[in-house]
This record gives sequence, C-alpha cells and structure tokens, in this order.
Amino acid sequence: MSALPTMKSGGGVAAIVPQSFDEVFRLASAAVAAKMTPDSIDTAEKATIAIMQGLEVGMTPMVALQSIAVINGTPSIWGDGALGLIRGSGLCESVKEWKEGEGEGLVAYCAVKRKGEPEPIQRSFSFAEAGKAGLLTKKGPWLQYPARMMQMRARSWALRDGFADVLKGLAIAEEAQDFDRRVKAEPQKSTLQERLTARNAAQIENQQEGYNAAAATIEGEILAATDETQAEYTAYAHEQQAERREAGDQASEKAQEATQQDGQCNPETIKGGRQGAQGTSDNPLSQGATAIWSQLDPEARKSLDEDSKAILKLLMEDLAKVSNPKAAKNALTGHQKSIRAIGEASFSELCQAAVGTRCAQLDGGM
Repeated sequence: MSALPTMKSGGGVAAIVPQSFDEVFRLASAAVAAKMTPDSIDTAEKATIAIMQGLEVGMTPMVALQSIAVINGTPSIWGDGALGLIRGSGLCESVKEWKEGEGEGLVAYCAVKRKGEPEPIQRSFSFAEAGKAGLLTKKGPWLQYPARMMQMRARSWALRDGFADVLKGLAIAEEAQDFDRRVKAEPQKSTLQERLTARNAAQIENQQEGYNAAAATIEGEILAATDETQAEYTAYAHEQQAERREAGDQASEKAQEATQQDGQCNPETIKGGRQGAQGTSDNPLSQGATAIWSQLDPEARKSLDEDSKAILKLLMEDLAKVSNPKAAKNALTGHQKSIRAIGEASFSELCQAAVGTRCAQLDGGM
C-alpha cells in the first residue's frame, strides 16, 4: 500500500493568475461556459476584458469576474468591490457611511480618509437630487431600495474623488447603469448645399493631390470669368423677360407634349429655386425654362435624382434669361461647381445639352 501525502494546515492558497492574453481568454471562456459569470458578462470577450481590467487594479481573475460589470460598453466595478479594493490598497485609513432625515428629506453621506491626509473627503446624495435626476421612478433597485441606492451613489462619489489612483478610471456600476454614455445622434435633414459639399468632398478625397491643385486653379479661373460677365448677364436677363411673355403659348404646347412622353418627370415636379442653394422649392418651371426642358432627352430626364433636378432647374432658369449664346455659356460656367459635385458624366452632358438647346432657340429667334 502506497503512502498517502501528508496533509498540512495553515498553508496559503494562491490564485491562478494568467500570464498572457491567450491564458486570459482560455480562463474567460471556461468561466462563461460554466455559467460562473454575471448576466452582464455573457461572452468570452466580455469576460476577458473584465479579467484584464481587474488585473490592472490588483484583482485576481475570479474576483474580477464577480466585481466588474460591463455596462454600456464600459468596465465598471460594483460598489462593494470598489470598497474592498480601496480598503485592501493600504491607502485607506477609514470609511464612514450614514444617513440623515427621513422620507423626502433623506440624505445619504459617505466620508473617506486617506492615510496621511489631514481631512476626510465627504460626499452626499439626497432624495431631492435623486428625484431631479429621474431616478426615483426608474424600474429596478431605485423603486425597491431607494435608501440603499442613495448610499451607493454617495459612496461612489466619495471613493472616486478620494481614491482615483486606486480605481484607475473604473466607473462605479451602480452609477454607470443609470445612464447611457453612447448617445445616439438624431438623423438630420440635409440641404442641397450640404449634400453637394459632401459629394464634392468625397470626390476630392479620392483624387490625387496634383489633380486637386489643378481643379482648384481651374475653378478659380471659372469664378473669375463669371464675375467679369455678371453685368452683361444681368442686362440680358431684363431683355429676355419681355421675350418670354411673347413665347409663352408656344412653350406651353411643347411642355404638354413633353408631359405625355415623360409622365414621371413632369416639369412641374422639378424642385428648385433661388434660395442660396439651401434646398428646393415647390415653384414650377417658368415658361422659358419649360421650353428648354421639353427639348431634352426624356430618358436622361427620368434618371435624374432630386439634387440633379434642382441644379438643372437653376441652370435652365438662368438660360431662359439670356439673349445670346455667349451669355448662355457663361450661365453654364456659373453652375460648373455644382455640376461637378454631382460627379456624373451623364448629368454634365445633359447640362451641356440644355445650353445647346438654348443656343439653338436664340439662333432661331426665340
């Protein structure tokens, strides 16, 4: 019969402390598979983070799994675990907790004193503060044990203010579960100018630096040319207003024919307007712009999105105001930046076609 090993009493039991990430993950996987973790730590990945966070503040793996919770994506430590961590740090001289008042006048206090510090750090949390924060009507512990939760909030503030070097940024779980740090942004409606700016930025980001510099130079030249012809352009606009009134009947007939060919893209559904490129309006096309629209390729018109329609309408309205081909080309120049922002060759060709249509009308005396 073999001799059995001698049993000795009084020996210390050391915890298993992993030495690498793989060892941490294996331990975390085993704990989750054995269902030995809290409900908030339901995956091996969360358990791994909890163990690693605990190791950084001096906790053994299994203690970390029971003391640290992942709340709103942030590792947090329960109030009792935080108190134990601080008492075990050797830096805490005393912790005192008490309550004063009753009912709505209840106030919870916590005072902590570090060794070597002359005065304790005292924090409080009142019934009125809990009500102001909307905690007293929150389902869960705040409805069942409001006094206890007030005490934990006072403790949280005192421990975090007095022993930030021990907690190393860990949030207190009782406090962290009362708010969501991941704020969800509300969707906002974008204006035409904002959408064009975003399109232009995306194009520039994918281009080479040299090409960007060249594009900027060309754009500057275009804008300069537009400024030089602005006075002439304005004069032509006044003259064209009288001509449009005379051509109104003919333009209306052509618009009706275009409507029959293209029911989905009626000129009156094209949105646009002079609003500083801030969006579209509900105003239909003018007679002169309608005459240009009716001559454009129906298939190309059907493919336009909202932004493209708005830009094309602005261009056609400007073209309708000019009285010679040179001014028509200058009108196109003034819209080149917006046309490039759309970033589609087919749309650029359609705008060119609009200019060609207007030039043909001018040559024909319209």
